[in-house]
Amino acid sequence: MSDFQPTEQQATIIGHGPSAFISACPGAGKTKVMVERARQLLKDGKNDRGIAFLSFTNAAVSELEVRLRAEHLLVSPPFPHFIGTFDSFLWQFLVAPFGVDGTDKPARLIPDKDSRTIIPFQGARPIPLKVFDRNTGAIVERLGRELGFNPPGQQARAYATAAMQARASAIERGELDFEDARTIALSRCNDAAISARLRPALAARFHEVIVDEAQDCNPADLDIIKWLRDAGIPTKLICDPHQSIYEFRGGVTEQLVAFKETFEHPLSMHGNFRSTPNICKAITALRPLNARDNPDQALGKYRNDETPVYILSY
Repeated sequence: MSDFQPTEQQATIIGHGPSAFISACPGAGKTKVMVERARQLLKDGKNDRGIAFLSFTNAAVSELEVRLRAEHLLVSPPFPHFIGTFDSFLWQFLVAPFGVDGTDKPARLIPDKDSRTIIPFQGARPIPLKVFDRNTGAIVERLGRELGFNPPGQQARAYATAAMQARASAIERGELDFEDARTIALSRCNDAAISARLRPALAARFHEVIVDEAQDCNPADLDIIKWLRDAGIPTKLICDPHQSIYEFRGGVTEQLVAFKETFEHPLSMHGNFRSTPNICKAITALRPLNARDNPDQALGKYRNDETPVYILSY
């Protein structure tokens, strides 16, 4: 058994059953809390449903998996549990079992599909597929500017046509990247007939879904998470809404704060076990004005370290 002694806020989260939005500052001990939540759910050995542990990076998933196995809370194979990235969860449960609409080819994940180059005519400059909008084929201005790519009208239209044809051909071959998979997953959530079958199936498989690092969601992710919650599966989002690192893939901040308001039980962890009191104050000072009411508290081994922190403008 773990000798972890939780704070009052951590203990509340560990014992909380319904869905919840959990705001956690840096160094709040999220991994420990998730491990103890798993122990709480599995302690009597009578629950035959699993827990889905999801995050947005392989590193975060690996760290949690190591801790769960060290505590003998996860075995090999992990069934009925699931531990992996959010993308891998969507692929396994919402995409791969049903294939790709419009083709009988099996779905295959091609993560670097957007790196393929478009050459619409002989002598044309090869340009990565990612530079072209998925829906229209138009050049994404920011990406084109980075490459110094701004062809005249007729050439731009030729590139757009070739890009759309390349995407359509890839779909016909069952070749999907993560963005394709997310679009397909969301369409299945929004399809009333398919959703009516999927929701009870996932609710029968999972006792709870825990989404870590949820600040790295994009709007489609939030819609899928809401769908899981509405399916009756207790869903926990753990995040620091002010610490998004994936803005390039549509990471949300304002949408995440608005999503928080749809939860009946918003919870928080403001104890920072990693930083000094002045670092905690600096972190709080750099947040928006309406998010400074609950400053982080230094609780770890540096809680008495008064080394100053200077914030310089330039």
